[in-house]
Amino acid sequence: MEELKKDNKNEFDHAFTPVIFEIVKAIKNAEDNSKLKKELKATLKVIIQKYTNFETQMVSEKAYCLIMKHNEENITNYNPFNLNFDQHRNKFGKIKDNKSNKKHNTIMWEHVIPISNTINEFEQENKYNNIEEVLKYLKEYPGTCLITREEDDDLNKNYKTNRTKETWKNIYEEEVKIKIKKRF
Repeated sequence: MEELKKDNKNEFDHAFTPVIFEIVKAIKNAEDNSKLKKELKATLKVIIQKYTNFETQMVSEKAYCLIMKHNEENITNYNPFNLNFDQHRNKFGKIKDNKSNKKHNTIMWEHVIPISNTINEFEQENKYNNIEEVLKYLKEYPGTCLITREEDDDLNKNYKTNRTKETWKNIYEEEVKIKIKKRF
């Protein structure tokens, strides 16, 4: 397996903080239900997606095993903690969805706190009104976890949008029984 790359989350935290802060400030200043506010929130969603493209911090045990099996069968040496969405999302095969008959990736980069919840958090009136508060949130933000399609389906049955910074870990580990391996 390839050597573990340098963790670049801290670099991403600092680089994206001013960008996110300015968008959040603009959202808070925009008129409710306006086209401008809607577009700013859509922009923040994309920014958060790009922000979370730092090296993987967490991998479920099942996803880890699938990646190791892929390495063995394809003579590759991917380290699950070196993967990022933009480069690796289509590397590990597809699985057919029995309901829709569509093929989906077997490995998912799941935001442990849904992006919509993160946007709602940033929109709170008395929070995130300075750059330091945004940086503090990002430093504590867990990012994504590589999970299998099956684990994603199980997670989305009851917990698609109701995971927060305080609850996500319990939901993953206790409610849905996703065992997590951490980068460090």
